[in-house]
Amino acid sequence: MTRTVFAEAAETIVRNGHCKDDYYDTTAVAETPQESPVCLVGALSLHLFGTPLPPWMPGDEPSELETYAVRVAGHLGLPVEDMRDGAQVAVSNWNDAEERTADEVIAALRALAESGER
Repeated sequence: MTRTVFAEAAETIVRNGHCKDDYYDTTAVAETPQESPVCLVGALSLHLFGTPLPPWMPGDEPSELETYAVRVAGHLGLPVEDMRDGAQVAVSNWNDAEERTADEVIAALRALAESGER
């Protein structure tokens, strides 16, 4: 199912648009958060949990979202020091970079979908 999540996340950004600095664009003229522009992590969360705003996951084990974020960070060559939330932070920072484009985010997700597990 890994490939499906990455592919669906990419298509969500194509359909809804890309945002930076938040999981989804709270100022968008969309009926629901699920229809709003999303960041990379928000797009993954939407397909894992049904909402671009990830639920808080207590405990010592990484959340399912963190597991996907680790895959994205590895694909992008981003350093991840803290395996609890570090990949989400690294991926969010990459997504939010001023020079980052929606096309780059979509391409990264599609590449992961092509190379990932079914």
